[in-house]
Amino acid sequence: MAKVQAALTKVSGVISVKVSLPDNAVLTLKEDQVTVDELRSVVKETGFNAEIKN
Repeated sequence: MAKVQAALTKVSGVISVKVSLPDNAVLTLKEDQVTVDELRSVVKETGFNAEIKN
């Protein structure tokens, strides 16, 4: 999970990331700075899948 957290932290517009096992992440984002598709893509690049819940 550290790999996912590190990757998401590098995304412009992401203020903070907390990834917890087994499969949860809480992100604090700058409004209108990052899209859901960008976040999914970053997670997918680390070898995991992402489901976004509001």
